[in-house]
Amino acid sequence: MKFLVLSVLIILAFLVFMLLSYGASFLVTKDNIKNVDNAVIVLLMGSIADRTLGAAELFKKSHVDKIIMVRSPSPGTDKLKSIGIQLEDISEISKRVLIELGISEEDIIILPGNTKSTKDEAIAVKKYFMDHGKFDNILLVTSKYHSSRSKYIFKKILKGTNKVIYSYPTPYDKFETKDWYRNRDNAKQVVYEYIKWFYFILIERFRL
Repeated sequence: MKFLVLSVLIILAFLVFMLLSYGASFLVTKDNIKNVDNAVIVLLMGSIADRTLGAAELFKKSHVDKIIMVRSPSPGTDKLKSIGIQLEDISEISKRVLIELGISEEDIIILPGNTKSTKDEAIAVKKYFMDHGKFDNILLVTSKYHSSRSKYIFKKILKGTNKVIYSYPTPYDKFETKDWYRNRDNAKQVVYEYIKWFYFILIERFRL
């Protein structure tokens, strides 16, 4: 019995060690996109400043044709609109920022939708490519902590479309994988991201 308890404690200690050492690194995926062409950027909605900075920088230095976003209105937007208050959608704000950063309006596409998750964005993008299939590669621009999960979801949903998914987490995200548990914001993102991982794997993927 003592041996069993000791074994369990050792295993738990090992798992805690692995989580603290590599738990945040698992969330980050950055692919080599040096020779990628015939591509579009898909800018995922969420944090605006760091993601738009990353998308604009990538657009200017890569062989990219368009920046694509999916409309993602905030809860209550329709109610505000019904009483005469116009709330700008996060995709419209991101578009305005991209234009200020030197991206031509003609190079920005906002897809219709009412997305509430990365899964919704991937489904909207897949629908778009069913009608506009001339691009071979998709460069996902998002936050570092979101990059592994977003790539996994997009690959899952766009499977069979022959589109290759590349992850490009914005370099302007301050998320750090080393000693992530010592920083409140990093720790919060790690915990939330694992919850979202488990939710997609255990529930959402069966609804596709």
